[in-house]
Amino acid sequence: MTIGISAPTPSGIPGFNVAGFYCKAGSAVGVINARALPSWYNIVRDAPVANAPVTLPPAVCGGQEIVVWNYTNGIDPTLGTPLGITNTVQVFGNVNPYGTQDTIDSGGTQVTTGVTIPPGAMVLFYVMTPQAGFTNYWLGGMWNYKILP
Repeated sequence: MTIGISAPTPSGIPGFNVAGFYCKAGSAVGVINARALPSWYNIVRDAPVANAPVTLPPAVCGGQEIVVWNYTNGIDPTLGTPLGITNTVQVFGNVNPYGTQDTIDSGGTQVTTGVTIPPGAMVLFYVMTPQAGFTNYWLGGMWNYKILP
């Protein structure tokens, strides 16, 4: 079954159809090694390295929301043992097929360096400006974020 941005919803319309999806971050630092987040609500349970990378989906429409929860500090309720290695997760903007990366606001400046999420934190990402452009000049989307209490 296809997951991610191209997966059909139950109605058959392309889009996310999985919520609360457990996922694994990339095993080496940097956007080139990042794994794509498969859902609108993502629970990262496995971050093999500090600043383990993941990427947001393409910023296709204004107001689009993605939640990322760094659950690497989670405890198995049955066994009482850690679920994985406790690490930070770094979230990057999507890199489109033309090599243009979506940016994420960092204190009033749009950057491509990503956002670091500490263990146990949950962050809401939302699109301020969607991706746009023409064949020879593609503009990346712009994301903003809010750490949820």
